[in-house]
Amino acid sequence: MNMVKKTTLAVLAFCCMTAAQATILRVNNVSGMAPYASIQDAVDAAQDGDTIMVDGSTVRYDGATIDKQLVVVGPGYLLNKNGLSAELADAVINNWLNLEKEGIALIGLHINDRVNVKAPKVVITRCQISYDNLEFERDANNSIIHQNYFSNAGIHFNQSQNHQVTNNIFQSMQVRDPHNSYVAYNTCYGTGGSFESVPGSANRVERNIVHREGWDDEPDNTYSDNLLVDFDFFGGTDTDKDVFERTMELPDNAGNVYGAFAGTDPYVLSGIPAGPVIEELTVPASVEEGSKLNVTIKLGLQK
Repeated sequence: MNMVKKTTLAVLAFCCMTAAQATILRVNNVSGMAPYASIQDAVDAAQDGDTIMVDGSTVRYDGATIDKQLVVVGPGYLLNKNGLSAELADAVINNWLNLEKEGIALIGLHINDRVNVKAPKVVITRCQISYDNLEFERDANNSIIHQNYFSNAGIHFNQSQNHQVTNNIFQSMQVRDPHNSYVAYNTCYGTGGSFESVPGSANRVERNIVHREGWDDEPDNTYSDNLLVDFDFFGGTDTDKDVFERTMELPDNAGNVYGAFAGTDPYVLSGIPAGPVIEELTVPASVEEGSKLNVTIKLGLQK
């Protein structure tokens, strides 16, 4: 079985690396606060390899069709509910996002509507997904869905394949119809939820915290070492901090072995995006007077 393997954020070089010539475009939907007032305006102005920074705002953003290889970064989510700051605001997107180019990355956004994934090699990490699904087209393969908070939302893969779904929190876990994918270290916390995953085929499903068993009668997938938790254990809590605190109350150190807060690259509270780091810097030792100083900077995202 050519099973997709576990991958950490450190391996997201294909979407998070950028060169010195790449551009950062800032978006703020309060008039005059930034060069671009909408995500779509910034997408239209951007080139492949650029980064779009979306400011937190009390006004919700419209959706966009992203047809270029871009990294779209917001400030995170649940920032005031978790006591980080009463003044911080999410970047809430209130209409559909259409992802139409290979290698797009969404980081630190609060997406309040459907995301239509129409291209492969998409990364969605440290986002809150609310009230609708990530909807994949059949040939939109090889995605990474990592460290997200799904409130009343799920993922429908439509038999697309080779995905990694890891270290996410689901209010009601719905991971439907993937093929040859790795679904691990996720937590389902909603009292009315269950692990409505797969059925799909050739998937490996392990180390999740779920509300029910019943996978033994699904022979097309491999289920290994998942933790069944009573319906009333989490109590339908509505912040990731609450889920974390309850997870740490599980007996026998189970919270460090199963679910979103376990594994080599665990869930990060509130989805605060990783800050940029310089991974490579090339500066010439000297230049002739009057000549340009050509500096090459390669940036990555730290954990």
